[in-house]
Amino acid sequence: MAAASRSRGWVFWQLSVTSALSSLRARKLRTALSVLGIVFGVGAVVGMLAIGAGAEQEALEMIELLGVNNLIVQAKEVPRQELLKIREKSLGLNRRDVEDLRVGVPGATVAAGRKKVHVRQWFPKPVGGDPRLIGASASYTRVLKLRVAEGRWYTPQEETSAEAVCVLGSTARRRLFGFGPALGRQVKANDTWWTVVGVVSSRLMPRTQFEGLTLQDVNLDVYVPLNSLHKRFAFDWQETELDEIYLQLDPGIDVREAAVLARGLMRRRHREQDDFTVVVPEALLAQAQRTQRIFNLVMGAIAGISLLVGGIGIMNIMLATVLERTQEIGVRRSVGARTRDIFQQFLAEAILIALVGGVLGVALGFTISGSVRWLAAWRTSVTPESVIVAFGVCFLVGVIFGTYPARRAAQLDPVRALHAE
Repeated sequence: MAAASRSRGWVFWQLSVTSALSSLRARKLRTALSVLGIVFGVGAVVGMLAIGAGAEQEALEMIELLGVNNLIVQAKEVPRQELLKIREKSLGLNRRDVEDLRVGVPGATVAAGRKKVHVRQWFPKPVGGDPRLIGASASYTRVLKLRVAEGRWYTPQEETSAEAVCVLGSTARRRLFGFGPALGRQVKANDTWWTVVGVVSSRLMPRTQFEGLTLQDVNLDVYVPLNSLHKRFAFDWQETELDEIYLQLDPGIDVREAAVLARGLMRRRHREQDDFTVVVPEALLAQAQRTQRIFNLVMGAIAGISLLVGGIGIMNIMLATVLERTQEIGVRRSVGARTRDIFQQFLAEAILIALVGGVLGVALGFTISGSVRWLAAWRTSVTPESVIVAFGVCFLVGVIFGTYPARRAAQLDPVRALHAE
């Protein structure tokens, strides 16, 4: 009995959908106009979700590059007059800070220093722009998870003995040696020769700025042992030995608490001078996610208004349709159509309008996503979830805004409907 009832209900819905399609085809212009509001609303939803998903992927990639379990201590840029006063008490970031941070911060496993040097002249002469010369601790590759594609990274022994060896980033290798062999060849930076012992794998850099933090493209770097750099290059007495210190923590350590300890340790070592900053990549990620949530709320509100306007448009069109088809409703009721049949037919029309708008809106969303990616160089990603959400919202809009007109059509008195003008 129940199965037969369900079967009849399914047949009635099929008939309602068929009748709804015929009615919509007969009123193409009106249907197209009522669909437009849904198209723009769904397009905004899909586009907004695509931009949000792209931004989230990019943020995760940036944090992966920095290391979610890392702390970064950076030398602060200060005006010259203020710097002279600071140097009376503090020499700035130096190589002793590296070991003190590793020992003094609980959970720290690896620490590495980094110093960038300006090079006036390279040999071989680079093609396409100069690379950067970076002095880095031997442990730098572990902290930033740099992968060596050719040869090897220099050893702690080579750093201790200040050997003249270097490792090239992928772009630096191409600019210096083209696509020819690099291992064992000589690179001259100013007046110093370095022997190439390794080449680092290419790493994708989504962008060079993240939440106010400037990121260097590691593919452009020529890495040399930190001690070798300080032995062969002269620095101004006001200049710090290091630009940055990277501190890697065990996975279970609270990075923000460790940052507080690191900041206190550095202030004691630098005699309370404010010549450094401590950057927490995990906090940068949280900040990026908060910004993204605000963006999603604003864009979601705009998309919601568009869908609301589209739903109201569907309701208006359906109410007008009910008035136009009053006699048709009366004829159908006189030949045996039930109240439920009339209700299903008009509700099916509203849902079909919304779903058609959903299909076109998803296509518009893909177009918006591609346009943003191409014009603004902003990563976007249309996910299956966003498409499912869009169609779900369309279905709900059709049901919510189609129910009242459908109920009004179903409740028309058959006799009066037959005699309506």
